[in-house]
Amino acid sequence: KASSPNLSLEGRGIGDGVIRKKEIEELPSISLPLDAHIPEEYVPNLNTRLSLYHRLARVEHVEEVADMVREFQDRFGPLPEPVGNLLYIVKIKVLAARAKVSSISTQGRQIVIKPQTDDSPLKIRGAGGVMSKYLDSAVKIGVTQIKLDTRLLGDKWKVVLEQILSSNCA
Repeated sequence: KASSPNLSLEGRGIGDGVIRKKEIEELPSISLPLDAHIPEEYVPNLNTRLSLYHRLARVEHVEEVADMVREFQDRFGPLPEPVGNLLYIVKIKVLAARAKVSSISTQGRQIVIKPQTDDSPLKIRGAGGVMSKYLDSAVKIGVTQIKLDTRLLGDKWKVVLEQILSSNCA
């Protein structure tokens, strides 16, 4: 499993869904079990690929990810899995910054979400939809972290991760 390029996000605006300057200093580290990159076969021109990576690193709003999906599809055709994964990771990074998460890491079959500080624990608010099925079995809420069991969640772990982060966004 390849890791995604190191994406750093630069925030300039203030408002809902924007990474604020204070949050830039504490951008979350993201390490997920996903092959995330722009394949050379999909975007053959190196300068174009680098430009796209640069633009992805500057995404500040979740809505911008949807715009990038449309642009990729319009310019290069249907998204290959690694590009879809890359766009998902960018979205997760924006949500994690807003939710004041310090890191999302993979430990064995677990996805571990840690808050920036122990005195601001993560919570599960409005646990509906897919997530409600898995609370207390595949989703463990601790004092200093939340763990998702990818074996029990199967292909739903990405949806559950997104719901947890969204429910913690200020």
